[in-house]
Amino acid sequence: MSEDLLDDESNGTNELPQMLNVLTILTFIGSGLSLLSGLWGFFTMDSQKEAFELSRAQLESAGGSGNELMDGLMEGAAIAIENAPTLNTISVIVALLCLVGAFQMRKLKKTGYYIYIVACLIGIIGPLAIIGGGIMGGFILLGSVFSILFIILYGVNLKHLR
Repeated sequence: MSEDLLDDESNGTNELPQMLNVLTILTFIGSGLSLLSGLWGFFTMDSQKEAFELSRAQLESAGGSGNELMDGLMEGAAIAIENAPTLNTISVIVALLCLVGAFQMRKLKKTGYYIYIVACLIGIIGPLAIIGGGIMGGFILLGSVFSILFIILYGVNLKHLR
C-alpha cells in the first residue's frame, strides 16, 4: 500500500501542471511570432527604410505635422529604422531565449524560469537603451506588460519546477 502511495506521489510531481502547460503554449505562440517578425525584419529592412523616408518626405512637404505626438513618433521611428539590425537581432535572441526557457519549464526545470526572466529583461532594456524614452519608449514599456504578467504567472508555478 505504501508503494502505491509513493508511485502516485512521484507521478504527480512529474506531470506538467495545466496552468504551466497553457503558459508555455502561449509562450511558444508569442515567441514564435516574434522570431518570425524579427527574421522578417532582416529581409525587409531596405523596403521599411524607403517607406519611412517616403512618409517623412510627404509629412515635411505638407508643412510638418504640427502635432507633438506625431513628431515624437516620427523621431522614435527614425531611431528604430537607423538601428533596425540591432533591434531585429535583439528580437530574435529574446524570442529564442524565451523558447528555450519555455521548453525547460515544460521539463519542470527551474533554470527555464530564469532564462525566461533574462530574455524578458533583455527584450525591455535593449530597445529602451537604443530608442530611449519619449513616446516610443512609453510604447515599449506598455508592450512589456505582457512580459511582466508572464513572469508573475510563471513565478506562481515556480513551486512545480525543480
